[in-house]
Amino acid sequence: MDKLFIDTNVFEGIGFNFDNRNILIKVITNNVNDGKYEYCCLSIIDNEIKAHISKKASDDEKNLLKHYKWIKNYIDEQMVYNNCYKNLIDYERFKENISCCICDVSKINPEKIFDKYFSFAYPFENKENKKNEFPDAFISEYVNNLSKDMSDKIYFISNDNGLCKSLDDSILKYETIDEFLVDINGIEPDKYLYIYDLIKKSIKSISNDIFLYIDWKVIGLEDEIIEPSKIVLDNDFIFDVLDVNDEDVYVRCKFKKVSFFGEFSCIDREKSYWPNDEEYYVYIEYLKADKIVYEDFDLNFKIKNFNDDYVIEYDSCYCFDINYEKVKEYATSVCPYEYYDGEDSWTQDGYEMR
Repeated sequence: MDKLFIDTNVFEGIGFNFDNRNILIKVITNNVNDGKYEYCCLSIIDNEIKAHISKKASDDEKNLLKHYKWIKNYIDEQMVYNNCYKNLIDYERFKENISCCICDVSKINPEKIFDKYFSFAYPFENKENKKNEFPDAFISEYVNNLSKDMSDKIYFISNDNGLCKSLDDSILKYETIDEFLVDINGIEPDKYLYIYDLIKKSIKSISNDIFLYIDWKVIGLEDEIIEPSKIVLDNDFIFDVLDVNDEDVYVRCKFKKVSFFGEFSCIDREKSYWPNDEEYYVYIEYLKADKIVYEDFDLNFKIKNFNDDYVIEYDSCYCFDINYEKVKEYATSVCPYEYYDGEDSWTQDGYEMR
């Protein structure tokens, strides 16, 4: 899977704000949960982030208690801690929400780092601040080694010019999270999140509307009862931008589960009996289901902008295949027929056999 790394200075640029209400953080989380890439954090960067946040939080807490000594008498100390250390709490929650992979750099060969140090190679190009570049040297060595061992893409976001120049050309580099997200999703993060939320809160209406555009494919079941009455889209979906045309955004949603409700009934081909010397079934059982479920189903939409109000438009038709195997998989009952001699017609539950 593709991997994303983000340097400390990038998070510092957004004020170490890891609250999930932060659009950038929320879009990154959505992308990771949708399987677009894996978020990885080098142990050096992880420790730097926690050190930066902890120092500021500690200073804020000391200043607060110094100037307002009476506050302990009226406010629970845990409340003070939670407010001063909110960014640290949010950071740990952010890593948990995206199943962050912490990459340990302790196994990097220091000899290679010192070779770069004495040869003034990137990131040690600045003679005055060479000693400050050791963390970046370990970062680049780890990421470069990783790029040699994997064929998937590696994304690295940093505004440190020396560090970026020390990374292999195969690594895709960005200066800001916004730049990266626009490249990945094809749309600005705020618009991406707006459309994602629009689809999320419109699942019920999309389910109702999409039913009108369905072209049902029932090959092999033309003479059976296949009467879907509604569909329900699962709220768990992956969202991709296919194209952006002026103000229109074309998207693809892969829904984890699509459920068809209605009446589905067909001959059980395995249990019904048709002797070789007859021209009809002498014994019939019917499979019956009131729901059929498909997984990982793609639906394309156009999100159209009408005076800054985005609405969902649908394709002319969507094809759904309801086949024997699906009816069999979700059958909840069978309906047996008695012996039939082939001479008189008879019906049961609306079925006529001749």
